[in-house]
Amino acid sequence: MKVWFKAPFHPLIFSLALALLWSPLPAHSAAPLEETFVNGVPCGDLLAKISLLESCKELEEFFARWEPRAEQGDPLAMTLIGLRYYQHEPTRKKAPDYFIQAAELDFGPAQLELGMLYEKGELLPKDDQQAFLWYSLAAAKGEEKAASCLNSLKGKMDSQSQETARELVKKWKAAPQGAPASP
Repeated sequence: MKVWFKAPFHPLIFSLALALLWSPLPAHSAAPLEETFVNGVPCGDLLAKISLLESCKELEEFFARWEPRAEQGDPLAMTLIGLRYYQHEPTRKKAPDYFIQAAELDFGPAQLELGMLYEKGELLPKDDQQAFLWYSLAAAKGEEKAASCLNSLKGKMDSQSQETARELVKKWKAAPQGAPASP
């Protein structure tokens, strides 16, 4: 019989693992396992160490830094908040509002995100003409991924739909810079 893998056995590691598995948790340690939220986004110090979640302190700092800027009309702040909300199922439905506001302020990264939501029909109704509009605007700002998405989308649209979408692009006007946010 061939042994393909032979793991070294270390009694100390084995003993430590058994002790951790079979030891009851102290009463005060249950709190870090409870679900905690900042602005509806899940967080937790213990969970942050063993997963991709952020600690609650990091989320509080993030929102303290970016929310005031978003409220003053900063499209970067709106987009970052939208992305943060999009990452988590409990807050995902809030993301489009932030992307829409930033995209209307002519911010390319938000326009790209909005185009993807319209193309996928995720959180917004599926609408290839709206996706075309936002991809076109983002591509004009130098967003390379938007240009790629636009080319792919064109291959799925008939000529009449493309022409209608081009008219939307021609008629589009950006909102004035510094417009206050109201998600």
